[in-house]
Amino acid sequence: MQSESSQKIETNSSLKINVALRSPSRPGATQAYADVTVEFGSSKLEISGMSIVRHDPEKPAWVSYPQRAGKSGKKFYPVVRVFGALHEKISRAVLAEFRQRPPLSDESPERDQTTSEQIPF
Repeated sequence: MQSESSQKIETNSSLKINVALRSPSRPGATQAYADVTVEFGSSKLEISGMSIVRHDPEKPAWVSYPQRAGKSGKKFYPVVRVFGALHEKISRAVLAEFRQRPPLSDESPERDQTTSEQIPF
């Protein structure tokens, strides 16, 4: 079952990042999915389907941007690429929201928390 939480982060007067998290439908390395909206004054960028991945519990989670499988299904190609300071801000916002969520336990098949507080970068 999917649950959702969202957070609005204001980085400065002209840039706002909104993060909505969804739980994965099955257990595995993908810990959650994120839908991100970046508002630049009069423009908006939406990135749907980012993954929060953790293969090794001893290592920190990381953010993967949306990808498409190639024809053979063995190779994946990026749908969205973000570089530089914007990449860092988006990744930090997504991971900060993920860390605020309670862990998924065996007794509770879903995560359900909604937050609207602002956190600085």
